[in-house]
Amino acid sequence: MADNGKKAKKIYSILTYIYLVGFLGFLLLGPSPYYVKCGRRSYRDKACYSNIRVITGAVEMYNMDHETFMENLDEDLLVKDGYLKTKQPRPETACNYRGSDLTGSGTVYCDYHGDLEGTRPDLSKGPPLSPLEKKQEQIHQYLNQVMEKIPYALLWPVLLVLIGYQMVAP
Repeated sequence: MADNGKKAKKIYSILTYIYLVGFLGFLLLGPSPYYVKCGRRSYRDKACYSNIRVITGAVEMYNMDHETFMENLDEDLLVKDGYLKTKQPRPETACNYRGSDLTGSGTVYCDYHGDLEGTRPDLSKGPPLSPLEKKQEQIHQYLNQVMEKIPYALLWPVLLVLIGYQMVAP
């Protein structure tokens, strides 16, 4: 009878250690998609600001070479006249470059990221997303909800193992 108690105690202790190692591994690896997403976001921001700088430089060169200044941004005209090789690639589908009053103190800005001075458009209703991005956002929200609940779901078996261990202990 005493051997049965020792075996059960060993099994519970082994299961507890295995479970705790798995739980700690999950905690270490679980949040990584969030950090990856944040990193991508900052690179896209930087790419957009870089595009704004290139377009601003092209507009300044155009205005220095022509008698009539460019008032509103026209990337096609800048490409046609050779100030840009091609239209600037959009780092995100929501990026749309605009500029107004480029003859004076106007600036080039992105509908999504804002301008170089850090002024951002009002995105309180959320960024303009394509249908594919909307679906991806829904999936991310669902996964985030699941990830929030998983640690609690993993905690119950740990408690049950510990309670079982206490019941087996003499």
